Amino acid sequence: MAISRRTLLQVSAVGGGIMLLPGFVQSALAATGKPRIRYDVDSDPGRFMLEIYARAVAEMKRKPATDPLSWTFQWYTHAVPQSKDSLLNQVFGPNPSPQRALAQAMWFTCEPHFSGNDYAFLPWHRMYVLYLEDIVRKVSGFPDFTMPYWNYTGPGCSPASCSVMPAQFRRPHDPLWSALYSEQRNPGVNQGERVNKRNPLDLNCMKSASYEQQGADAGFCNNIDNDPHGALHDDVGNGSEGMGSVAWAAKDPIFWVHHSNIDRIWASWIKSGGRDPSDATFLNQIWTFADSSGQPVRVKVSDVLNTETLAFPYTYAEYLPRPTGSVPFTAAAKTFRLHAQSAVPALEAKAIVLGDKPVSVPLAAPGLSSRAKASPQAFAASLKAVPASSPYYLSLSEISASSAPGINYNVYLNLAAGEQPSAQSASYVGTVSFFGLGMAHSGGHGMYQRNVSFVVTDTVARLLKAGRMSQAPTVTLVPSGTPQANSAPTVGQITLQSS
Repeated sequence: MAISRRTLLQVSAVGGGIMLLPGFVQSALAATGKPRIRYDVDSDPGRFMLEIYARAVAEMKRKPATDPLSWTFQWYTHAVPQSKDSLLNQVFGPNPSPQRALAQAMWFTCEPHFSGNDYAFLPWHRMYVLYLEDIVRKVSGFPDFTMPYWNYTGPGCSPASCSVMPAQFRRPHDPLWSALYSEQRNPGVNQGERVNKRNPLDLNCMKSASYEQQGADAGFCNNIDNDPHGALHDDVGNGSEGMGSVAWAAKDPIFWVHHSNIDRIWASWIKSGGRDPSDATFLNQIWTFADSSGQPVRVKVSDVLNTETLAFPYTYAEYLPRPTGSVPFTAAAKTFRLHAQSAVPALEAKAIVLGDKPVSVPLAAPGLSSRAKASPQAFAASLKAVPASSPYYLSLSEISASSAPGINYNVYLNLAAGEQPSAQSASYVGTVSFFGLGMAHSGGHGMYQRNVSFVVTDTVARLLKAGRMSQAPTVTLVPSGTPQANSAPTVGQITLQSS
């Protein structure tokens, strides 16, 4: 049943929702051809959009899985909780049909989990949200719906408010909001506990000057995939049938407002001067989605890079500035100087094994097998000889797991002896997420791994000033909880480099 504008206003007035002002309603009805605006869920326009979203989700959940406009069909587009072939037979039976052919083309095509194509992560998810957004317009009957974003990162976001899941997603018995509820979340999340209680969510990814990996810089795309994207997935959880599992994540309605924010961070990085890849391999990638009529549409990466010239153009109510300490785009480096590294797996055939307790990893200057062999103060002198304009990177490569650990690890550089780890520590660097690791690619391309880097220029400067970098440092990884049994999270190698 279509949702009329009048019905929405009546619900807002008497159903415990927001009271909308006529001025906003008029501004929400975008003129044809002009970009629509995506709003913060905590703003009046954002709450209005959530009402539309909640009613549309309820309607989509009532549709059969064979319908491309159903919630289940859209969930399976991201990933499926069992063998794709067996699920196709289970849903459609053995006989061919247009809907089955569309599902064959669409289901479990999430990148990078389908093919391991790391750099397709952002454009694939932009397409995914874009077409779900248009389906909500069709189902709701409200042509100017836009997917609001959950602003769990600053500025203007306090850890005590923005990092709490919006209340509309935490009301299982509410006639309106129950459609947005999922019981498959980590303990405390549905009771209003901060999702970033154990690890901060930040915008360190925006410090990267390159979209793709360049030497020690894992690149903006890999780094946003790690944090806040993967970190938020695991923070909301759980890892069995919730946001912490790739196969189940898109079943939870919070998935979509999360990815609206991830898209906003990407758009903000571009507005700040970042550049997407320009090679044909990147630009010509194509995926299939369903339009609001349930018909297949093939979408190319090059068609979705500018949000204001899309088939359904949009902008954001607010964009984000790059954090202090970001690497200037004009200084994107291709050569790096190695200052210290952990044991090289290729030489010693040993990865760094993580578990339920902090793990401290000593780094060694190149050519030295242990920190003990480094001359006192020599390491600090080598760092001080680096030009002041050169950024430092702490890089973690070949991050992997046997199955999803369901937790994150906070990273510290030269944590002081006896110091209690916290985000306020001078040694705090960032978070490593294992979301999506430990699963094979749908396309049959082996197990998915991740590289991550942190711009630690300010951290190195602080530690040098405090006299805590006289020798090659130690990196400490602190778990945010207990990893799932037999998940075996590992890191291949850690390096400290400058450009």
